[in-house]
Amino acid sequence: MVPTCASLHTPITERGIQSKATVGCSMVAPSAWASHILVKSKSEAVQIKDKVVKLKDFQKLARKKSTCPSSQKGGDLGWFRRGQMVADFDKAVWSTPINSVSPPVKTQFGYHLIWVHERDEE
Repeated sequence: MVPTCASLHTPITERGIQSKATVGCSMVAPSAWASHILVKSKSEAVQIKDKVVKLKDFQKLARKKSTCPSSQKGGDLGWFRRGQMVADFDKAVWSTPINSVSPPVKTQFGYHLIWVHERDEE
């Protein structure tokens, strides 16, 4: 049996509350689905960003240029919760428009370009 939000009888999936009509039932942190490209320098990140027009470009460049193991999946990080990533990365995920690439984001790992596929902010 799937757990529910008792007051609304709304199914809860592994991504969180299934229905967007669950105001007042915030049992899980908001989540996002994103991909990234990790490189050593800001200049390399800027050069890569200039080549990205659509998602397919981003995925192809992630496979070729990213130093992260996620490069094998076109940079796909899957779904994660707010606060699960390092602070600057997390901030960029929540401020970058959906289906677009972020400016370079510096973390202790290097410089990231982030493509935000989807956010569930309920």
